[in-house]
Amino acid sequence: MALKKITLTDEKIKLLQAIKFEEFVFDEHSRNGRIGWGVDQYSPWGGNFPIEDIALILGHWDDTIPGTEDDYDGRKFPEELHNHFFDLYEDITENFKLYFSLLIFLSDKGGLVPGEYKCNPRIGDWKRL
Repeated sequence: MALKKITLTDEKIKLLQAIKFEEFVFDEHSRNGRIGWGVDQYSPWGGNFPIEDIALILGHWDDTIPGTEDDYDGRKFPEELHNHFFDLYEDITENFKLYFSLLIFLSDKGGLVPGEYKCNPRIGDWKRL
């Protein structure tokens, strides 16, 4: 299995800290009412529009394009900022399992700090490059 690499930035750490874990029912018909916990990939920060959530978390709420505050599909931001937010969203949602694994691995080693990390995903042996 190929080594996996991720780059952790201050922005990504803020976004990872703000993720909302939700309880869900595995099997409502089971005798024990099994539940689980997870993250909604389309709404990891709990809002209706992930780009708006990212803007709020990262302190860009006021960078909205004037007149879009009440758009049916969420506030709009300048193209460069929107693209940056979308790249962050895509990276976190596509690599969430890796970020979570790194978080757990580093929990007794000082926690998350910006940098580039790699690991063998079968072993979870994270190393900072």
